[in-house]
Amino acid sequence: MDGVKQQIHARQLESLENKHIYKVKKIKRDMRAELDRLRENSEAAVSKVKSGYDRKVMDEKLDLEKKLTDLRKKNEIMLKEEDERYKKMLDESKLAHAEQIAELENSQQKEIENQKLEHEEYLNTVEKKFESEKIRMG
Repeated sequence: MDGVKQQIHARQLESLENKHIYKVKKIKRDMRAELDRLRENSEAAVSKVKSGYDRKVMDEKLDLEKKLTDLRKKNEIMLKEEDERYKKMLDESKLAHAEQIAELENSQQKEIENQKLEHEEYLNTVEKKFESEKIRMG
């Protein structure tokens, strides 16, 4: 009986080992399936986050480019306005300068005329004195 019990016991051990191997394989398959599912979910989440980030970066870039374009346009307008203001000031300064020169020329011309008149009067006065001295002496 010993031999039969040993055979039964050996078959039971073999059966238990086979069950154990089957359970371990099943657990490995389940773990691998779970791991694959988690990997796919993680990759999907990373992909979703990356696409959202890329979209936000693109939106931000477009927004900044628009702001830069608007700022450049505003700057161009300001530069044109300042250039026009400068030209206007320059024209006004040139006109004022020309008026001052004309005024100075007029006043100098009047002074020259006054000097000529005074000189002519002086010459007339001297000539009359000379004539009167000449008559008196002569």
